[in-house]
Amino acid sequence: MFNIPKELTDYAEKFDNIDFIAAGGGCDYIYRMLTHKECIIAAIDDACSPDALDDPCLLMIFDCDEDPHWLKGVAIEFKSTKKAIKALSTMIDFKH
Repeated sequence: MFNIPKELTDYAEKFDNIDFIAAGGGCDYIYRMLTHKECIIAAIDDACSPDALDDPCLLMIFDCDEDPHWLKGVAIEFKSTKKAIKALSTMIDFKH
């Protein structure tokens, strides 16, 4: 079981391309792997999973080749986790 609220996992499971990842330290994430990119949804205040679908959050995108430890990346702020999950599910995977 993941340290992600059931409300979030239930909604994320509606999308075939969304997964979950345990990152250690009690922080687990809604996750999607794209070619050379790893994407997670994180809470703004503590960088773990958001608590509710209405919570603001960050969609974080990391380059697998250049940043395998998730130390830097791109952060896109969303007003709700629900919108971030939907955006994550519609991201296009450009394969090079």
